[in-house]
Amino acid sequence: MPKCGTLITSCDLPIRIDSYRGCAFKCGYCNERLKRYDKQAIKPFEGERALRNFIAGKRDHETKWCDWNIPLRWGNVSDPFQPIERELRISQRFLEIFAESNYPFVVSTKSPLITEYAELIKTCNSVVQFSMVSPKYKIWEQYTPSYDERLKSACSMVEYANRVIIRCCPYIPEVKADVLDSLIKYRDAGIWGLQIGGMRTLKPNSRNTERNGNNFLIPYELLINDFIEIQEACHDIGLHFYTADGRFMFLSDSVTCCGCDDLEGFYVNKANTNYEDIVYTDKMQQAGTGEVFGNIWQRNPMYNWCRQASYKDCMERFIGE
Repeated sequence: MPKCGTLITSCDLPIRIDSYRGCAFKCGYCNERLKRYDKQAIKPFEGERALRNFIAGKRDHETKWCDWNIPLRWGNVSDPFQPIERELRISQRFLEIFAESNYPFVVSTKSPLITEYAELIKTCNSVVQFSMVSPKYKIWEQYTPSYDERLKSACSMVEYANRVIIRCCPYIPEVKADVLDSLIKYRDAGIWGLQIGGMRTLKPNSRNTERNGNNFLIPYELLINDFIEIQEACHDIGLHFYTADGRFMFLSDSVTCCGCDDLEGFYVNKANTNYEDIVYTDKMQQAGTGEVFGNIWQRNPMYNWCRQASYKDCMERFIGE
């Protein structure tokens, strides 16, 4: 199953899966396009067996701390419903597994193909996210379905998923008016809320980005007023507002930014730095569950210590540093 890495410290849904390696949509702003996969050699990625094993409670060395049905986030580095799905039907089989197990998940897509599985998704415990920001993004999204196609698909999925969320990522200030103009359409369609996050790249560009760890982000001061205005506009018409950028978490309606907060069966990880009162499960306090933290320090002695320590010990040491 997928690796969690340091996401434990910043996200309530750190367990991520992908049904394909590579993505035909090749969005120009995608960090995975920049660093990882050959998009011309798309193939199955996570296997059905791995998914079934995880749902059954079999954890690998990086997920031993997770001893409950923590929701899975599906569609991390590739779109589950890209064109090859019509041929291979890997995502269909994932949905069948989710349906029979009732395991909670959040899936992110840009593809209308998901609507062909609407009746199957209706039997799942799911939140569906559609990634869409503005029609102006066509310059970066030459190989994706259009903004209007995605909007139509998102609206049609409202009656089938537990919730539909619009994922307004990556946001840039130039499209603020487009985002604001779309909110009433989302609300009238029954969409639950909007998730927003600023542009993030692996190298500097012309948008005055600044380094933040291994990434380059649009500076806080160039986004904060936009995000406040969009948040207030969402609340004025009854849309929920979530931020996918940790710098703006204080604006979010929930620290669970995927839009699954308070849904039955969606108990998330509350042992991360989003919470003042951290809650550890029994498993997290057992020795040998801390290896997921090994990548934080990137030093062999510390990595070896994490392998022997408990998740709780690693978290408390991380907070201390």
